[in-house]
Amino acid sequence: VVVGAVAFALGFREFFSVVCLILCVFVAATILLEFYRGARVIRARSGASYPACAIDLTMRNTRRYGGYLVHVGIVIMFIGFTGAAFNVDKTVELGQNQSIDLGPYNIKVVGYEEGEERDQYRWDRVIVDLSKNGEHLDTVKPERRFFIASQTPTTQVALRRRLNEDVYINFAGTGAANTYVMQAYIFPLVTWIWLGF
Repeated sequence: VVVGAVAFALGFREFFSVVCLILCVFVAATILLEFYRGARVIRARSGASYPACAIDLTMRNTRRYGGYLVHVGIVIMFIGFTGAAFNVDKTVELGQNQSIDLGPYNIKVVGYEEGEERDQYRWDRVIVDLSKNGEHLDTVKPERRFFIASQTPTTQVALRRRLNEDVYINFAGTGAANTYVMQAYIFPLVTWIWLGF
């Protein structure tokens, strides 16, 4: 109940995300309690620290406590899955020095470049300034490539990865009147999926 109230106070309004977070905290607390109980018994005999006793406990019964560690990884993955309820995306056409807001981020087109890489592929890229809450974070360059031999187009997404959220910016193509088709995404907590894995 406390976890649900805190999640609601922090802005979580998606029912299934709140339920998932409550279950994640419940499972994590249960696993920590199991480690604490076992480590406490070993500590009473040896006098070692709790972390050392928890490691000793895991080494004595690797199947049981190793299984608990696997469950911790799954809990971390499910925390990442809850972030999907808060994904944000936009697809827009932007000209030079035009920008869009995506959540707390501002994405502004500041330039365009094109060229060829050693007769392997032709490329063009948009230069984008990325800001958050008015503070400049980075200049990124999402790129399109066209491989000459295979006649295959690909895109190179600009990615800003953080523990709380990932920001993807894709240059999808050119529009009319010197505009660029930009796809921007915010994926909260997606890094937690990889950490859990």
